[in-house]
Amino acid sequence: MLLAAYRERSGLTLSELARRTKMKKTALSRLENHGEDVRLSTISRYVQATGKPLSLTIIPLPLGKRRSGGRVDSKIELVPA
Repeated sequence: MLLAAYRERSGLTLSELARRTKMKKTALSRLENHGEDVRLSTISRYVQATGKPLSLTIIPLPLGKRRSGGRVDSKIELVPA
């Protein structure tokens, strides 16, 4: 589930979420639209501000689909709890 839809289902505007998280609206918009390599603490802050539970599942990619340079990629699924 995309974070923007999660926020909207929580009944929050981007402005209200920015106020609650003490983050800039532009940073939240970037997170919702292009959230790659996001810190877990940022997602936790986002979820805490909504007051709604969210399940996070991290699925490792097969070895052949990992990037070079030692970086481990994975698929992350966000689902309302």
